[in-house]
Amino acid sequence: MQASAARPMPDLSTVARPLSAWRVWVLPVTLSDRRLRAVGVLVILLHLTLVVIVEWVMFESLLVKALGGVQPGIVARFAALVGPTMAIELTALVFGGFAAIRVLGSVRSGRNTARVVSVFLIAWSPVVLYSAGILLALAGGWEPDVQIFSSRESTDAQVADTIHEAMPVIMGPLTMGRHAANGTSMLLLAVLQYRLCGINAKRSIAAAGVVGAIATLAAILA
Repeated sequence: MQASAARPMPDLSTVARPLSAWRVWVLPVTLSDRRLRAVGVLVILLHLTLVVIVEWVMFESLLVKALGGVQPGIVARFAALVGPTMAIELTALVFGGFAAIRVLGSVRSGRNTARVVSVFLIAWSPVVLYSAGILLALAGGWEPDVQIFSSRESTDAQVADTIHEAMPVIMGPLTMGRHAANGTSMLLLAVLQYRLCGINAKRSIAAAGVVGAIATLAAILA
């Protein structure tokens, strides 16, 4: 009797876990690697773009309140403000991605690392929605409850510098919402890793927890 040949490993880009009656996943479970990669890149681009836009709209609204308008040369001060924030966001993404891969051990086990990275990027969707919600609130007339006083001797540049220095405090009330959005993203990450990458629940939760810790630290520092 001949020994049967070993069955090849299934392609995770086309094979998905079967849906159970008690699981209501409103998620595509058979997306190709190419589509996942495209969605992941789109999500991260939106995330970083909205971070900049939210910072600018907040900064501009405070300038208008204090000075009656945006003065020439203010863009350079805004660049100095948003630069560190973007550096923190990018660092959190890079370290979070490497940490997730490390915990999952996807390289050593032969899993599709590119697919894991794509899922990691897509998981930031709740943060994108949170930033979009802030913009909608600002467009609807909401503004931070901040009183700005300036003496007559203060120049426009001095007022702008003061607002620049106060922005971390002004953005403080939004930090709790960002923590909630990060938590939702980590929950989504665990689910996507399990559903789309075939990773067991224990490893998925562990990886999401590590990434969540990094995201929380980034939100505090930003």
